[in-house]
Amino acid sequence: MADIIEDVSKRRGVSVFDIKGPMRFKAINAARQEFMAEAYATGRWSIPQIGKFLGDRDHDRPARHQTAHGTG
Repeated sequence: MADIIEDVSKRRGVSVFDIKGPMRFKAINAARQEFMAEAYATGRWSIPQIGKFLGDRDHDRPARHQTAHGTG
């Protein structure tokens, strides 16, 4: 997942620290959602694994983001 979050960070101009952190600004949320969608789309990680990578987030939040992005 590290390679995916780095790519999203560079494309979006948002630090990896911010993507993994608790801030909820629009640009950070967009980058976080993009990361989750890309990570899930690979089929290599489950939603709970992605949530854990993002700082032990509840699995429900990443699941809702996947539905919003049409990948769930």
